[in-house]
Amino acid sequence: MKELGHQTGRPARNDFFFRGIKFSGLTFYKCSLALLLLSACCSLVAENLLKNSNFSDKSPDGLPLYWEFRGDNINGFVTNDNYLKLCGGKIGKEIYLLQNSLPLKGATKYILSYKVKGTLNSKFRLYCEWTRKSNDKLVWNNSGSEFYTAGEQWETHKMPFTYEIDSAPAYLAVNVKDAGEVELKDLSIEVEKEDSPDNSKLLVNGNFEIRTNNIPLGWEFRGGKESVVYKDGEVLLKGANGQDLWLIQHKLPLQPGVSYNVSYEAKGQPSTGEYRVYFEAIQVINGKDDWKPFAADFKHPSAQWEKKSFVFTYPDKVKACYLVIHVKSGADMEFRNIDVNLVK
Repeated sequence: MKELGHQTGRPARNDFFFRGIKFSGLTFYKCSLALLLLSACCSLVAENLLKNSNFSDKSPDGLPLYWEFRGDNINGFVTNDNYLKLCGGKIGKEIYLLQNSLPLKGATKYILSYKVKGTLNSKFRLYCEWTRKSNDKLVWNNSGSEFYTAGEQWETHKMPFTYEIDSAPAYLAVNVKDAGEVELKDLSIEVEKEDSPDNSKLLVNGNFEIRTNNIPLGWEFRGGKESVVYKDGEVLLKGANGQDLWLIQHKLPLQPGVSYNVSYEAKGQPSTGEYRVYFEAIQVINGKDDWKPFAADFKHPSAQWEKKSFVFTYPDKVKACYLVIHVKSGADMEFRNIDVNLVK
């Protein structure tokens, strides 16, 4: 197997590594009808391209099959029934867990997803990486190899990426830095289906779960980098940091003359918090731009989750449109279950 790549700083092999291989298959005497039913059921469920993703199949030494460990803290590697715990061990050291030769197809979009939690300020990253040649040069590509800080509660991460044509076989890497302690479960790599619910909605990624470099797919954030936190379908905008904050989604696929309902849930500090969730369209009237906002008044939040919604009719002659979440400086706000639906 090739040595680990220079782009992400993957270390060379050391004294601690393993690789497990296991074969299984359907017995040949199953009847044709059963095979057809099984095929039909499987076609309705997205296939996880990772082997032993729940770490339940283990070698006699208790190590998960199909995975390779690299690092000098073998005692910090613990598998349970449905999750894995990795402990970096020492400041200045790192550990890796790898699955090689992923069965990815060129020019195909995938979603890498997992759940993670850890001790305070534990640094980790989980990514796919591969190489390909471009103009006779070796180019490294990955699904997003930045480090994250693990929270103390389970959080879901989803990362979209495209595996390019004529690329070398990809691998999945889990990397924990320094003395961090991270737990992982529900790892999967699945093909992103064009007819999936996320792709059929008018609003993209309304739960903020699909992110690359901690930027949610479909959204633009304006404000300080440390003023936004995404967690399990929610977003926390830290207006208490002293500045206004915005999340914006552009180019919604709406039709003139059709009415739509915008719904969401919000909570914050009633005495100091101010926010608005609104839609705005830029019409071209007599050759001039005319901004037309809907539900753009500021509101004070409730301390508990509160459902909100508004209806608008999409105007004609629109050259641009966007949905906006705007939090005024002075208080933190949380949002979840954001959606845009056709009014029937």
